[in-house]
Amino acid sequence: MRVFARIEEGVVREVYETGRDMAALFHPALRWVEVTGQAVEAGFRETEAGFIRPVAPVADVVVPNIAALQAEIAALAARIAALG
Repeated sequence: MRVFARIEEGVVREVYETGRDMAALFHPALRWVEVTGQAVEAGFRETEAGFIRPVAPVADVVVPNIAALQAEIAALAARIAALG
C-alpha cells in the first residue's frame, strides 16, 4: 500500500492509503503527493525540505489591570507580614 497526502494551499488536507492508481481515483485537479514511510498528517505544511508539523498557536497573553496587580501586591504583602 502507498500513502498519499492531498495538498491544498501548501497544507496537507487529508492522507489516503491505497494500492490503486491515484489518477484513476480522484479528479486530476486535486494534488496528491506520495508520503509513504513519512509521518505526515492533516495539517502539516509542505516546504521545499519536506513536510513540517504545524506550529501550535501562541496563547493570548492576558495583561492584568491595575486592580488585579494591586490585589496581588496586597496578597504578597500579607504573606510577607505573616513571615515576620
